[in-house]
Amino acid sequence: MLFNCKACGATLSKPDIDFETGIATCAHCQAVMSFAEELSIPEERATQVRNKRRAGKPETVRVEETARALVLSWRWFEPALFFLLFFAIAWDAFLVGWYAVGLTMTAIAGPMAIIMLVFPIAHVAVGVGMTYTVLAGFLNRTRIEVTTNELTVRHGPIPWKGNRRYAAGQVKQLYCKGGLLRINARPNVKRLSKATLHAILDDNTHVTLLKDIDDPDKALYIEQKVEERLGIQDQAVRGELR
Repeated sequence: MLFNCKACGATLSKPDIDFETGIATCAHCQAVMSFAEELSIPEERATQVRNKRRAGKPETVRVEETARALVLSWRWFEPALFFLLFFAIAWDAFLVGWYAVGLTMTAIAGPMAIIMLVFPIAHVAVGVGMTYTVLAGFLNRTRIEVTTNELTVRHGPIPWKGNRRYAAGQVKQLYCKGGLLRINARPNVKRLSKATLHAILDDNTHVTLLKDIDDPDKALYIEQKVEERLGIQDQAVRGELR
């Protein structure tokens, strides 16, 4: 039986398919998909324990491991932030100049000139958001701490959404997913973009622990380290990054 990639249509070879779980990884575009139904694999077999490639420690991740806790942390900083910094400075400087002129015109022309103060409100909101993002990018770190009692995810020191805290016993399984990014110059070629880390809780709900992880191998490394610390036996999850 021949199988074609569901993302790019390329023919899959035997090494691309895990016939125990029905999960396949296309060697051409790196898309992850399931053929469990086509192979008539029962649900219980499709989620059996299987070996998954070991991800090496990324240089950007700092690991602190003691008898009490495992801590994984990394900075958000990347060189591209300098471009956004200069753009934010130029954007904010323009708004400051605009409001300086607007206040002067209001003092001279009275209420008729108030439109100059009201018009750029949306631009102010963009400037505030961009400046906040730049500050977070330069200053923030993500910190994952795993103890015998709980798993916590924290972003700071600049407040940012996405902080998480779960009792250790709540977390039943971790898995990663990666998006597909089309390369415009080669329309038939796709590659994995930023990955996300998810957890399955004891009530079988799926929650997102981390978004926009810049490297799929980094996501896999975090998953593996946290599972080892919590004593979780890795199991296949359909559509996960392997």
